[in-house]
Formats: sequence, structure tokens, C-alpha cells
Amino acid sequence: MNKNYARDPKSLTEESGAGAIVGSWMLISYMKQHDDGRVVFPFGRDPCGILTYSEDGFMSAQFMAKGRPLIDAHELFLASEEELASSARGYFSYAGNYSVDLQSRVVYHDVKVSLSPNLVGTKQRREFVVSRGELQLTHGTCVITKLLWKKF
Repeated sequence: MNKNYARDPKSLTEESGAGAIVGSWMLISYMKQHDDGRVVFPFGRDPCGILTYSEDGFMSAQFMAKGRPLIDAHELFLASEEELASSARGYFSYAGNYSVDLQSRVVYHDVKVSLSPNLVGTKQRREFVVSRGELQLTHGTCVITKLLWKKF
């Protein structure tokens, strides 16, 4: 195994050069920058979100737009199709295992569950930088997605 590939998240320390990603993070910003220069904020300019990397190799990410409309039903499963669609448009989540390539400063999310069925079973590649209690994750080519997180 490549010594720069950390299968064990406990090895992610400041001394390793990868930064400490283990823990819980609060979403500060989520933006998509298109190759034509256009910038989009999918969950608004003040999104909510929590990202967690556990010591035993699991991760979970949730993103939400603030101010989503309430549904009339007391249970989500009793909501109308329109309410469900509106709720899903302002929310996204996925979870699974993760691993880190220390040399490339890349974290891989092996998606086990997701709001989007298309992500289940995929490996999501995220470049990362940790600095001053903040974690930046970046991915994409024509559309660059940048997420900034602050440690709880």
C-alpha cells in the first residue's frame, strides 16, 4: 500500500501535512463556479450544513437552504408531491466510508446512502485544504464546486 494513502483516518494529523479532517464541520459557503465565470449558490448565500468525518472511517454530509417552506403534514411521508419536491430542492445529503490520499490532498467519499439515488455506489473525489480551523473541499472540471467548512 502506498504510504501516502491513509486508510486509517486516525493517521490524519497536522504533522502528516494533510490537516486534521476528523471531526464535525459547519458549512460556511457552498458555491459553483462555471467555466464562463458565472457563480451559483445552490443553497443560497447563507446555507446550513454539517459534515462529519469519524475516526473509524465514516463520513456524513448534509446541506440545506435556510428558510425552506414548512410542509402541512405532521410527517414527511404524508406530505404532498409538491411539498416533497420543494423540500428535496433545498436539501441534499449523503454518507458512507471515506479514505484519504495524503500526497494528493484528496479525500474520497464512498457513497452508501444518498438523497440522490445516482450517487449510491459511487466514489466522490474531493480535494481538500485545512487551514486555521477551516476545511475547503473542491471538485469538478467545467463547473468547480467549492465548499468551505468551519470546525465545530
